[in-house]
Amino acid sequence: MNKTIYNVVGTIRGKTEPDRYVIIGGHRDAWAYGAVDGAGGTAAILELSRVYGRLLKEGWRPRRTIMFCSWGAEEHNLIGSTEWLEDNLKLLHGRAVAYVNADILVAGNASIRVVASPLLYNTIFNATKEVMNPNEHDRAEGLRTVYDAWLMSFPNKRNRTNLLFPNYSHSSVIDDFDDLPVKTVHNQSSLLDSYIRNAMQLVRPKIREMDMRGNYAPFFVHAGIPAVDVSYVHDSTMSSSSYPLHHTEFDNFDFVKNFIDPSFKYHATVTKILGELLRDLSDSLFLPFNLLDYAQTLQDFYVNLQSKMKAHMEEHGIDINHLELAIKNFSNAALKFHSAQETVDLSDPMTVRRINDQLLLLERAFLDPNGLPRNPYKKHIVMSPSESYLSSSSIFPGLLDEFLNLELFPQDTESSELIKAHFSVLVFTIQSAAKIIQNV
Repeated sequence: MNKTIYNVVGTIRGKTEPDRYVIIGGHRDAWAYGAVDGAGGTAAILELSRVYGRLLKEGWRPRRTIMFCSWGAEEHNLIGSTEWLEDNLKLLHGRAVAYVNADILVAGNASIRVVASPLLYNTIFNATKEVMNPNEHDRAEGLRTVYDAWLMSFPNKRNRTNLLFPNYSHSSVIDDFDDLPVKTVHNQSSLLDSYIRNAMQLVRPKIREMDMRGNYAPFFVHAGIPAVDVSYVHDSTMSSSSYPLHHTEFDNFDFVKNFIDPSFKYHATVTKILGELLRDLSDSLFLPFNLLDYAQTLQDFYVNLQSKMKAHMEEHGIDINHLELAIKNFSNAALKFHSAQETVDLSDPMTVRRINDQLLLLERAFLDPNGLPRNPYKKHIVMSPSESYLSSSSIFPGLLDEFLNLELFPQDTESSELIKAHFSVLVFTIQSAAKIIQNV
């Protein structure tokens, strides 16, 4: 049987940078009734379009264009969003700022669970700090915001020795970077200072690595568009498994009303978070991307690779120090970029545009036209999910896949050669990303 698929797209044109797109999308189709999986996200998108429409009538208009998208055929392997992305790939490559996903908004009422690109860590942390925790009991216990409850449920406790700047609060970064402005480093209200402090926190909420479970996947892994997905979950685990009634006829309005969210306050809360994400991404002077979050993520991946696979890499004649140097170069470039960002003339639109263009193109720099060795569709070779389907592996996916294949088939000479070739591509890609954010 052949059927026509429809995507519905509504647009609010930006006033200053109309050729920069902030996209929010969710799927309209469902297995059976789909009250949780589909309807909740659709309701949020409709409500946000109503709210932003009212703001337009009151005279407000975002700096950048906002696109509201309703996808068809998501349940059939993400067909609607994937085909739309591929149809507009060249256009989106130069214009898309970020993709905000709205599919399963509320599958429980314990805490939010987030999947996101490192470029959007800063934005989602800020958004959840602005939205009140809907749980009255939690608020009575001092967990006032969604961020507070998220941190309590999913704390990410990091090893100080693995941080890029572990002692930043006690000693200045200026000791290592002589060309940073002194006023920037020591000014605690500066953008650079806040970005370093936030990226180097020892404990902050856990954000899941990207997977292939939602409409956000093709935007991120194929097109290199920063993506984020936010949902309330039914328990306090970071498991990627969904709610028990997923894709059954019992996923209906009564299930939501009687068991998940009787007053729909959790739906309203996630909608507020999504609205704040849209506002920040579409109306901030500078794109709110903290590059140091990406630098730290690369560092974390390198530490895991070194601890688990260094001996295997040496067996194949690979010098892992080349990767370490590339990550260090990227980290230095990120720090200098944010330092220079604070000194630009904010009244010069071309200078602001140049900074934003560098931020916009950074995620694309991690794409390789050949993709992962075992899945060419996944062009993002740094943070695409591994083909081995290991959850939260926190290791560069292409290398992980080949080493796991070698463990299963030790005599596979193809994997041995692929490891060497992919390692060089990975180093080149990270070095290229560093060049994207260097001063021009």
